[in-house]
Order: sequence, then C-alpha cells, then structure tokens
Amino acid sequence: MARFRFRLEVPLKLARIDRDRRRRELGELLRELAAVEEALARLDADEREWSRELAALVREGETGAVLAGAATLRERLRSRRPVLEDRRRKLAAREREARSALADVTRQVKVLERLRREARVRHLQEEAQREAAEVEDLVLGRRRHLELAGMRGEG
Repeated sequence: MARFRFRLEVPLKLARIDRDRRRRELGELLRELAAVEEALARLDADEREWSRELAALVREGETGAVLAGAATLRERLRSRRPVLEDRRRKLAAREREARSALADVTRQVKVLERLRREARVRHLQEEAQREAAEVEDLVLGRRRHLELAGMRGEG
C-alpha cells in the first residue's frame, strides 16, 4: 500500500501553529483586559470610600488642611480613571482584531483539514481500486495460464 502524503501538509502545520499563537495572544489580551477592568473596579470602590471619608470629615466639622488633603487624594484617584479607560479601549480594540484574526486562521485550518480528509478518502479509494485491479489481473492471469495448459493437454 502506498503511503498517503497530503501535498498541503506544510501549510496546514503552519496554520495550526499560527492558530495556537493567536490563541495565546488573545488569552494574554483577555488577562490584561481583565486586570484593567479590575483596576477600574478598585478605583470605583476607592473613590466611593474617599467620598464617604470626605463627607464624614465634613460632618465631624473638619476644615482647612485636612479637607484639602482628602479632596486632593480623591482627585488623584479620579485622575487615574482616564488613563485606565483609555487603556481599556485600546485593549478592547486589540481584542476585536485578535478575535477576527483567530477566526480567519481557524477557518483556514478547517478548510485545510477538510481538504486533507477528502484527499485521504480519495487515496484510500484509489488504493482499493489498484488492489482490486491487481487481484483481477492475477485471477485473469491464472485463468489464462489454466486455459493455455488445457490447450496443450488437448493437443
């Protein structure tokens, strides 16, 4: 039996490698995006906490430097938000691009795998036909040999 060789095996292997690489990259992006989302959630919680602290200081009658210091800390927290939101937007855009690229290469792998399966089936069918032809040739050759032997015996 002849060994099956898929002529597009190298592009298939390269596409699989590319797909795996893109999966890893998407995973890294998702982890980074989750970290930014978590930082934004912590920032929200910290801002709420500082607002409560500032309100408590006002209720307690604090004035001047203490209130100014608390307000400054709250504003520092708020100043981090645009940076984190910008980072989140950029990561979300990169995630969309990564998902699209992964979908493209995944389709490519599926097409190549389907072509490989179809080529394998054709190879097996052709191999079965060759074997059937060889068997038929052997049977016909044997019959011919027996016929010739029979003719010699009669003559």
